Amino acid sequence: FDDDSLVKLITNEIIEILQLDEDEIGCAVVKDLLENGRQSLVKYKDDIIPKVYNEVMNDSDTRLTSSLKRYFRLKWEILYGSAHSWFISFLQQYENGENHDIYEAVLARTAEYGNKYMNDYPLLSIILQFLFESIDDDCLEGKDNVFDDLWMTITNDGLQLITKYSEYIVKKVLNEQLTTDSVLFKVLRECYRPNCFLSLTQSSIPNKGNIYELALDDVVEHGWLSNMKSIQHDITPRRYETLLKNLHSFYKKQKLSENEDSSGSVAPALKTDVNDVQQESTVATSESSINQLEITDAKQNVISTNEPLSDTKTDIDVLNHATTTTNIENKDAQKDKQEQEDNESNVSYDSKTNSDGTDNMFECSKNAIFISGLPTNISKERLFDKVKDVFSTCGNITTYGKTNKPDIQLFPKKDNRSILNGTAIVKFEKEDSVMKAIEKYNRKQVPALDNKQINVRFGRVKREKIEILSKSTEPKSKAKDHSEKDQNTAYTEVYKQQQQPKRDQSVSSNGSLNRVTDSVDTPISRKSVIFVTGLPTNMLEQRLFDTLWDEFSNVGSIKINRKTSKPCICLFKTKGLKPQLTGSGMITFENEESVEKATKIYNAKQVSLLNNNQITAKRFKIGPTKPTQSFEPRSQLLIQPPSVQMPRPEDQPDGPVSIFWDIENVPIPAGNDAFEIVRKLRQRLISDRKLSE
Repeated sequence: FDDDSLVKLITNEIIEILQLDEDEIGCAVVKDLLENGRQSLVKYKDDIIPKVYNEVMNDSDTRLTSSLKRYFRLKWEILYGSAHSWFISFLQQYENGENHDIYEAVLARTAEYGNKYMNDYPLLSIILQFLFESIDDDCLEGKDNVFDDLWMTITNDGLQLITKYSEYIVKKVLNEQLTTDSVLFKVLRECYRPNCFLSLTQSSIPNKGNIYELALDDVVEHGWLSNMKSIQHDITPRRYETLLKNLHSFYKKQKLSENEDSSGSVAPALKTDVNDVQQESTVATSESSINQLEITDAKQNVISTNEPLSDTKTDIDVLNHATTTTNIENKDAQKDKQEQEDNESNVSYDSKTNSDGTDNMFECSKNAIFISGLPTNISKERLFDKVKDVFSTCGNITTYGKTNKPDIQLFPKKDNRSILNGTAIVKFEKEDSVMKAIEKYNRKQVPALDNKQINVRFGRVKREKIEILSKSTEPKSKAKDHSEKDQNTAYTEVYKQQQQPKRDQSVSSNGSLNRVTDSVDTPISRKSVIFVTGLPTNMLEQRLFDTLWDEFSNVGSIKINRKTSKPCICLFKTKGLKPQLTGSGMITFENEESVEKATKIYNAKQVSLLNNNQITAKRFKIGPTKPTQSFEPRSQLLIQPPSVQMPRPEDQPDGPVSIFWDIENVPIPAGNDAFEIVRKLRQRLISDRKLSE
């Protein structure tokens, strides 16, 4: 039998044992059993014949328990066996060796409670239950939950601290597991890998040689607070400090979860620290997801890299050890890709509408994921169950009201609806589950899905109606002028926006910018900015940012943005939904002397670190900025007309006022409306004549 046949056989056995009808209730009972074990039957007591219910619940060694044990054993093999052969060997050692009783105990516990003790990484949970044999059901259910403490210790502080729980494990087994070739070390590498590699990429550390693997081994042994001595001398001090900060942030977040689980509340001081970390993570995540959501402001022409940068492709490629990338080149692949994009907006009805029938498209972008690359050669029902089993490990999937099943949609091919096209949408109850699913499975081979490498991203929402509404209120002439702006104008606007104070800022008398929360003035000097062109456009954005930082720091200190603690380096991008680097940028130094040095050293010179490109580096020139208005109500603002040089009354000809003569003799300030000036000028001239008469 193949795996599908075996699962179907076990399912039929369960239906027969419980004497269930193959209706909606019967399906719900079986589904719950296969997820939450025999104890889930308590919810369906009134739906099962009393005699049958008493038989299967009062005896722990029933046919039902035996069927469930076979199912979960098969499930482990399907989910983890093909990707981790060492796990199958580990299971077989316990199944066929002297520790068979431990094997039976763990399997029986799983048949009884299902996924109750699997936490967020089931493979690690299974192995811990085998190794720490003295952690029995009483320890799992007691007030002092030893297993949860062990879990938090090993996923926070690393392998070495399992010695704290030596009373629950055989000493010989403990010594074996503390080595780098042990099963526990291997599974912890898989558990720590995603966030460890994410920290390395966010710290701009290139994956050279085996530096990533060394860092991972260090974290596995010593946890998120590791000092990373194994790679400290192979990276720059600045990147080393950034890496430690990124790794420590995961420790804080896990401790927050631990406190919430144990007491339901969080200590204020700890909560503040973790919120700061989570806010920084949210900013980086939202930036890296711009291309996925495809909801960009039409007025945004450039992107500043003063904010934290994250290149989505690089992060996910390194995160998931993807060695190849699929390039869609032929027509069939293009067609499939178009189908996938079309399907992303076809979420189920209840996820697009609220209970009152109002539009709810925005919710889908937060709670839904779009999956592609799924197997297409299995039945729809089987794929549905596999997708559910895989992604339910990331969080609770919402239930679709009409079918009372998980809100999972599998899409068929357009030209043949009997064949799946390998795409799906899954909607979760919580937003956190979406990020967890993307981090855990994007560009990763999933054994349970026929070992396919799948792509997971945010479920995009097409918001054409909203965009058209917002654009329709804008005059056509204004929209046309906006679309015809050249790049230099866009660069100037970005610079002005950076220099203008926000609502919590004010301009002091000496022209320096004061934040309400800052005690030190920071002078705004346009002379300390250089404009760089000729930069490589095929270099990763984060790498280009760091290269400019390293290269131009040689001529002087680059100004640091106090809000982001990043250098003031702007990389410009093209317009559109998928912006690309233009090869131009802007760098702000602490003083003007650095600008002089930079232009002398780098202008019209080839730079090896920038792919040997010949760049230009010139002082940034910008037009005068408009005076900043005070933040008073509009009714209290006194709008002054533009100052013009008025002709003297004695120079005016006699007779009716000729606005054409007058306007020819008046210089019009650039950027002002000539017609409005003429109208005000005519009124002024008439008033002057009346006074002179």
